[in-house]
Amino acid sequence: YGVEAYSKPASALWALRLILGNDEFYRAYRTYIHRWAYRHPSPWDLFRTFNDVTKQNLDWFWQPWFFSREWLDQAVTRVQHQGRDLVVMVENKGGLYAPVDVTATLADGKTVSWRLPASVWFGGAQTITTRHAVPGTVTSVTLDAEQHFPDADRTNNTWTAGR
Repeated sequence: YGVEAYSKPASALWALRLILGNDEFYRAYRTYIHRWAYRHPSPWDLFRTFNDVTKQNLDWFWQPWFFSREWLDQAVTRVQHQGRDLVVMVENKGGLYAPVDVTATLADGKTVSWRLPASVWFGGAQTITTRHAVPGTVTSVTLDAEQHFPDADRTNNTWTAGR
């Protein structure tokens, strides 16, 4: 009960803040607090307020993050160079939708990072492929390198050249 009632909602709100950005998230959250102060809101009141304030339909987020038993687990399944492009295949092993944050580390120690929005999973795909130009040889690729999202298994988040 504790995980479902406390830890998962806290992780979900943290993830939503990362998806929306601080300004948008806090604007919606403050509006929710103002609208529902001294009343008895339901989860749907929170969801409707966020949808209203952000002018986005976030239903893709609410149901799975708050009411399913799915988890977040993105994994790097393949990495290859194609000319100047780095092609990275990512699998959604847990079922929750989240952005795909990719960081490639180059041989000289520099990094190249990019983000794909959570909407890449909306069609029901279990794997997606991302392509990005990189200015050199890649030694490793890591998903969510800053560990912002609550990924259940970080051992599959990194690919290292030669392994």
